[in-house]
Amino acid sequence: MNKKEVKAEIQQSLSRGESKSRVFHQFSGKGLSDRVIANLIASHANPELCDRHAKLIDAMIVISWLQLALGVLIGIGLAIDLSLTAGLIITGLIAGFCYLFVWGFTHNKAWAYNATILLSIVNLPKGLEDFGSSPISSLVGLTLGAGLIAFTWYVRSKLFPDFAFISPKKVKGQFVFSS
Repeated sequence: MNKKEVKAEIQQSLSRGESKSRVFHQFSGKGLSDRVIANLIASHANPELCDRHAKLIDAMIVISWLQLALGVLIGIGLAIDLSLTAGLIITGLIAGFCYLFVWGFTHNKAWAYNATILLSIVNLPKGLEDFGSSPISSLVGLTLGAGLIAFTWYVRSKLFPDFAFISPKKVKGQFVFSS
């Protein structure tokens, strides 16, 4: 079986209410690595959890739209400083990249949460670059960045409880699932 077929069957099994552990054992050893199967299971968006935490999802979508708007403003600023063509190209790329996250949160995709966490962590040190010349704005930026990481992690833990950092949870070398 290829990954697409396995993913579809895993989604069907989980949608029927089968336990994640049972689904994992059912598909383990059928062509895909256990890590890939565990990731497919952990990435499954349980409709009940999505409904229960809809307001948190909406908050992530609003944050993503705000980031998209900020990115467009930055692109427009570059268009003024550079050339119109270069600015429009950069603005389009920024808007497209940011819209991927809007789409990911709207469709309850685990990768959107994982990527937001990783990208935010990578960007935290950049907040320290101007600390000497403007400590207050640097602290505000660091606080907002840390807050985004914490909030995203919190929402992801509510929707996808089977993730550790950015991969499925393991205990004593074995993948473990919440149900």
